[in-house]
Amino acid sequence: MARGLHLLALAGLSPQVVTETIWCLAKAEAPRLPQRITVMTTGAGRCAAEDVLPRALARLAAQLGRDLPRPEWSVLAGPDGNPLDDIVTDADNRAAADGIQAAIAA
Repeated sequence: MARGLHLLALAGLSPQVVTETIWCLAKAEAPRLPQRITVMTTGAGRCAAEDVLPRALARLAAQLGRDLPRPEWSVLAGPDGNPLDDIVTDADNRAAADGIQAAIAA
């Protein structure tokens, strides 16, 4: 049995990458829509996007005439293991990269 599409998106302060990716998937020659959406971001990114993205996904779902799942949020952890508010230092960047790699491998 084929597994459903899980969209793992990395978003900064503007989450349009999520809706633009879904639009492209829906309009492809062999259209597919995600059954699960996980948005990986920083604490600041989540604050900026958690009100905007669900409304944008609802508008996109209406345009496509299909339901879309609610996004799940994953805030990247910093080198100390606490949520990363922003990626500022080399250590922040390494910790974010490790978190992204772990999410892809899971």
